[in-house]
Amino acid sequence: AVSSPPVRRSYDCAPKRYRAQFLCALSRVAQLEGQRSGGCVREAWSAVWETFPELTLWQELLALLRKRCQVHGRAARGTVDGLRPEDCYIPEEEAPGGGEEIDPRQEKRRKNGARDEDVERAFSQWARRWRRMLRAVLPGGEAGTAASWSDPEVRKLCAALWRDFADPLGAETGASSAAARRCLALFRTEARGAADVAARRGSAPAEWAFVPAADLLLIVGEGLVGSTLEGVFADALPSQKRLPFASAIFQTMM
Repeated sequence: AVSSPPVRRSYDCAPKRYRAQFLCALSRVAQLEGQRSGGCVREAWSAVWETFPELTLWQELLALLRKRCQVHGRAARGTVDGLRPEDCYIPEEEAPGGGEEIDPRQEKRRKNGARDEDVERAFSQWARRWRRMLRAVLPGGEAGTAASWSDPEVRKLCAALWRDFADPLGAETGASSAAARRCLALFRTEARGAADVAARRGSAPAEWAFVPAADLLLIVGEGLVGSTLEGVFADALPSQKRLPFASAIFQTMM
């Protein structure tokens, strides 16, 4: 069982990057079970949470990320004035053409575009800017392709998104910022010893042992980004050409 002492001992002996990755994966499994069971999970999860109290810190950090993506005053993300994303549509009688025959594919794109604009208003300005970059950098899922996690542009995108979220949390002062720093400590690198080969060569130490890229993209890109075994993709037109991350930054500033 995951909550058994041998699993905990293996966790404690593993490098920090693997410990952080394990916590993220374990949290996603619990979240998936809750979604499939109407918000309920099995009783065995209570033992898992007791064995790995670090999961609570990770959940607190995820809550801060969701709050950053939420428009102030909104009860929940992904909704518009209480409507679900699938409720935001244009009635058939408002379709242009005056009874003329319309290409179903173009009509679908038009309705989806109007719905997407309504859904985007449910996100904060910070989240909207990053969602535009996700659309620009990630490949469209309808094209049958996905960018692997080792893709250089995906790595740049995830690293920049993480820094944009984590750096302000670490720079703030107060009780809430202290709690945020404890959560971020799950992913920071540990102090390097004299036996570290990279340290003896004089290379700059890495600040982060692990970046929760999948969780970042799935939360900021909710309803927009998908992830499979092949990689990550976005809900974009198949004809849309991927942009390098550097070009996508300038595009979102315009």
